[in-house]
Amino acid sequence: MTTANRLLLYGEAARLYDIYSLDGGFFRIKYRQDRRPGLAKENPVWFHLKHWPVSFAIGGWLWFRRWQYERLTRRIWQNPDRFAYEDAAISQTAGKEFETLDLFTKTRGGMEAVGKARKIKAITAGARKRGAETASA
Repeated sequence: MTTANRLLLYGEAARLYDIYSLDGGFFRIKYRQDRRPGLAKENPVWFHLKHWPVSFAIGGWLWFRRWQYERLTRRIWQNPDRFAYEDAAISQTAGKEFETLDLFTKTRGGMEAVGKARKIKAITAGARKRGAETASA
């Protein structure tokens, strides 16, 4: 559930508090003493009456989202076909990815990388062949 915790922490913090996701947390800590210069400090009763309901509402929302993540996780693990999914990113390569994937065939950088990899492979194969000939002689 570590991934679910991170989704909850970073994803919901940005939505709930309207701040950058890495600046958030499960609950935003607010201090009555933190005021801009020149502004009077708030009354402690009004301060807490104003912020506690919001904190409880956010806590309820976070609990609900956590429950949704756990329910989704259980559904995935109970699915008998959960290991049947496969796509190009996680499939076994047959050594032909340089000829079939658009990343290598449609871009200039990809074609240059393929050329460099083939050149290194040819140099390595030649060196191994010469090393084997030298060892057998």
